[in-house]
Amino acid sequence: ESYRSSESYRSSESYRSSESIRPLFRSSVLKNARMYKIAMTVCTLDALKEQLQLAIDLEFATIPVYLTSMYSIIQGHNVEIYKRIRSVVIQEMQHMIQAANILLAIGGKPMIDRKEHVPSYPGNLPGGVLPNLKVTLEKMSLQHVNEVLMGIEVPHNISLDSEHPEIFNDTIGQFYNEIQLCIKDHISTDIFIPQTEMQIEWPWDASTYVGKVLIIKDHATAIKAIQNIMDQGEGASPLDPSMGLSSTKPPFLAHFYNFEEIVCQKHLVLNEDDMFCYNGAPIPFDQTGVWPMQPNPGKSKIPADTHCYTVARNFHSAYRALLRKLQEVFDGNTAGMKDSIALMHTLAVHGHKVMQVNIEGTKVNCGPVWDYEWN
Repeated sequence: ESYRSSESYRSSESYRSSESIRPLFRSSVLKNARMYKIAMTVCTLDALKEQLQLAIDLEFATIPVYLTSMYSIIQGHNVEIYKRIRSVVIQEMQHMIQAANILLAIGGKPMIDRKEHVPSYPGNLPGGVLPNLKVTLEKMSLQHVNEVLMGIEVPHNISLDSEHPEIFNDTIGQFYNEIQLCIKDHISTDIFIPQTEMQIEWPWDASTYVGKVLIIKDHATAIKAIQNIMDQGEGASPLDPSMGLSSTKPPFLAHFYNFEEIVCQKHLVLNEDDMFCYNGAPIPFDQTGVWPMQPNPGKSKIPADTHCYTVARNFHSAYRALLRKLQEVFDGNTAGMKDSIALMHTLAVHGHKVMQVNIEGTKVNCGPVWDYEWN
């Protein structure tokens, strides 16, 4: 249980570091981890725009991590785990687009196809979130899911340092709570742009689980959108690991608990005492059903003039094409979202293909190169 016992994101040094990284970090404690306020002098329109762009960067930074582990699963093996990771990836895409819609609604310009907005690995999450968590790209393993995937999604109520309640741990939930409180308490209703045609609608056929990106028109829709992101990531409450969809049986789990089911290899269920426990049907994991990808793949690790180099370059070209198309969508060509989805499927084809190629002279395989530049 290293994600809970680790002291890596329980230090005052981590707390202070975020103040210079994201503009809405300064906060004051009222009663507990869920109740704090944003100073009016900190919550300006420019600061809100900056943190919403960081939200886009943050959501984007999680996607290659999850996709790399997903692509490493040999097709036809570990099917339930593959589907679980894929469902989280779809929601992270939604969260990224949702942050872009809120930014567009207040007159901002979302960016994604620039080097400074594209993640690099190994590294840290944007915006000072979990500053001591080392984010890596690795093949699917229970250890990687435990330490990195669950580490990214760790709920605020789990990561809180009980010995130092004055210190907020920099979770994704806290990051979004800052945005929500800024909008709720200090942002005027007249900042929202009445024209919504620049905003993105996706998916077009929303399921109960996947949900749908909201069109932002006012305070209410912006606050609801942020709450949806927080619920899907860390759960509806400390006692409810679901996304707050109480009408569904079984409940749809937030990302952290979805990943924890993989690690525990059991479904999370309600027992006879109406308590959640990992005592449901098994979720088997077969390590032999995973390609032996090298950790943190990059161009520098690939010998030139090899098959690995060729397939990795093809993946990278597809990745850059996707970034260009998404930027067009963010710039107002919302019809291009369908092309973006098609490019995502193309990227998956290249992702699965690159995993199957051995690096000549080694016992490990290639992996997807997510660097912004190939050179």
